[in-house]
Amino acid sequence: MMRPRITSILIVALLSCSGCGSGCGREIRGDGAARPTTPAPTTMPPTPSTTALAVKQEGKHRLYRPRRWEVGDVATTDATTVITGRMIEITADGRQSRLPTTKETVRATWIEKAVDVDDDGRRTRYLVALRAWARTQEDTRDESVAGTSLAVSGTGAARTWSFVERGPEPTAEATTWLDGRFGSHGLSEEQWLRIMLPDDQDVAVGESWSPDPVLLGDEMAKSGLTIDRGDVAATVTLEAIEGGAARCSFKGKLGLLRIPNSDVALSKGVMTFEGEMSVSLEPAPLAVSTLRRRATLEGETTKNDAITRYDFASDDRWTTTPGGDFAEPERER
Repeated sequence: MMRPRITSILIVALLSCSGCGSGCGREIRGDGAARPTTPAPTTMPPTPSTTALAVKQEGKHRLYRPRRWEVGDVATTDATTVITGRMIEITADGRQSRLPTTKETVRATWIEKAVDVDDDGRRTRYLVALRAWARTQEDTRDESVAGTSLAVSGTGAARTWSFVERGPEPTAEATTWLDGRFGSHGLSEEQWLRIMLPDDQDVAVGESWSPDPVLLGDEMAKSGLTIDRGDVAATVTLEAIEGGAARCSFKGKLGLLRIPNSDVALSKGVMTFEGEMSVSLEPAPLAVSTLRRRATLEGETTKNDAITRYDFASDDRWTTTPGGDFAEPERER
C-alpha cells in the first residue's frame, strides 16, 4: 500500500525540481521577499546590433537583472516533461525483485497575459490559456484540463489559481501539475535564475561560478525536500553568446534525508541535475528562451528489514516566445 504513494510523491518531487515554467512564482529579492515570476520574454530579443549593449568591458556580460512586467504583456510556453522510475526490493535474506518501471509524460502549451502589476513591475495577476495539455502513463491518457482558462493571483505562498470558465473536473494528477506550474509549489524560473546567475559580477564566455549553496538548499526545501545541508553544490558555466542570448550549462546535487514531502527516512539519498539554458541579455527582459534540464532522484528506504531502492529520472524541456494569440475568456472581458 505504501509503494504507489511513494512513487507518486517522487514523481511530484521531480516535477517540482524540473521547474514550474511561467506560472509558479516567487523571485528571491535581496531582502528575502518574494516576487511573481515567468519564463517568457514579453518583448522581442535584441538583434545582433543591440547585443553589443550587453557586452561590458573586457568582453564580460551582465546576466542577472530584475524582471519588470507591463499590463498586456503576452508570452507563449511549450513544455514537455518525461519522468521514469525504477524500484528494486531486497528482502532480509538478500533476494531481489525488480518492480515494473513507471513512465509519465506531460506535454503542454499555454499563453499568459499580464493583467495587473505593482509599482516594481511584478505581476500580481495574470490570465492563462491552456491551449494543449496531455498526460500519459502506460495506457492512460489524461486531457482533463486541455483548453481551460485560469486566473492566477497572489505571490509566494499565497499564490493561487482558479478556473475562469467552468470545465471538466480535473484529475488529481492534473491538479498537481497546475499547483506546480501556477501555484506556490515548486521552483519557479525566476527563483531558478536568481539562484544560478551571479547578480554582483559580469562574466566572460568560458567562465564558471558556484551558486550560493544556502540559497539553493533553502529554495529546494520549499518544494518539500529535506536537504542534507552539508551536501549541496552546483556549478554554472557561460558557454557562448548567441543571437542576443547567453547559453549556460549547469550541474549540481543535493543530499536528501527523507522521501520528499513525507516523514519516510531515505538513506543514500541524492538528487542531481544538469543541463543547458539560454537566457536573454540586456536590453531585453531577463528570461529563459530555451531550457533542457535532466534530474535524478536516488535512495533507499528500509521497512521490516527489507530495502527498497529508488531510481527516478526526469527530462524537462521548454521553449518560450514573446507574444501569442491570446483570446481572453468570456468572464474576464
